Amino acid sequence: MSAVPGMDGDWHFDLWRPTSSRFASTHPERPMSMLSKHSNIIIDLTKRIRKNPTNTELWYQRAISLDNLGYPDLAAGDLWKAILLIDRQLLVHKQIRAQISLVDANRNFASIMDKLGAAYQKLMIIVMGLREFSGVVDLCKDGITKYGAFLKDFLRVFQALALEAMDRKREMYLRTTNLDEDTRETYSRWGGVMHFAYPFMPAKYMSRQEDVTKPAMALFQDASSKCELRVTSSDVLGVFATSDIAPKERFLSEIPVFAASSVSSSAPSTMHATNPPIALCDNCCGFFQEYKKTLLECCQAIYCSKRCHSLALSTYHKVLCGKNFSKLYPDVQKKPKELSETNAQSAETLSTSSKLTRKRRQLPHRRSSDA
Repeated sequence: MSAVPGMDGDWHFDLWRPTSSRFASTHPERPMSMLSKHSNIIIDLTKRIRKNPTNTELWYQRAISLDNLGYPDLAAGDLWKAILLIDRQLLVHKQIRAQISLVDANRNFASIMDKLGAAYQKLMIIVMGLREFSGVVDLCKDGITKYGAFLKDFLRVFQALALEAMDRKREMYLRTTNLDEDTRETYSRWGGVMHFAYPFMPAKYMSRQEDVTKPAMALFQDASSKCELRVTSSDVLGVFATSDIAPKERFLSEIPVFAASSVSSSAPSTMHATNPPIALCDNCCGFFQEYKKTLLECCQAIYCSKRCHSLALSTYHKVLCGKNFSKLYPDVQKKPKELSETNAQSAETLSTSSKLTRKRRQLPHRRSSDA
């Protein structure tokens, strides 16, 4: 079992249920040898992805195996991840092409575009199989806009096929049902994925017991002010809106692994450098609703939630507390040779903070209050 539950954990083949209705109708049963083969491949690829998450080939190959197992929804996610990584490779290529020979630059570019084309083509096939024709159209438009002539021809083929399929689906609903026009349009545009427990999911995550759902609900509540996680009367665990959500409004966020900002309460001068002045969470660097703001009594640090507040206190805040780093921020724009003095100042400041922290640990820490 992996340290982090995932596709490289234990697989329970008795839970195997394909999430695509089309796949389920053509593959009602899978031989145990086939399930074992593909699950072993996925386990190996997942372990390698954990060690090398930017390797596009690993994501692509795992998508192939997931699709073969009847999980096109998961395969589509892996393919999109591969496309994002390949797009990043194109950006790097543009930055370095002037530093290498023309032959090498052309060879590198051709290799990247071949990988991009293969990932897009497989993604189109999978999404078409899910009858998500509107999604195919949108993906094709996005690809044509970003990559122009390089992928234009085959993306336009898929776009035409998807539009034609949408028309056929719309006509079918018109002939065989009494649905109103808006509902027919919705049904003709969107596909569907059946929701089953994946065979690699730990048993505890399949439970609806309170000892499992209650902590999850608490974490979710801290990550969103617009939605909540709850179990319905029919024993379905789902996400439900608690208020209206405006277009493009951020309604769910999680604490990032790493965050950096040019605005911080530990450098008060930066908080008034923007017009209008803005304040960001000192832990995750995210914006926050005023009513969820959490302050510390020991200084002016501001946090977007009790979770960020607790994490800061339990990790780095005691070292930085009370220090004003405003003088360091202008130096960010300096050239490397001009930073030696700044580095010395930073080291001296942090050293002083550490000495003060050792003294403060002997005193009880005051509790914070919610604003």
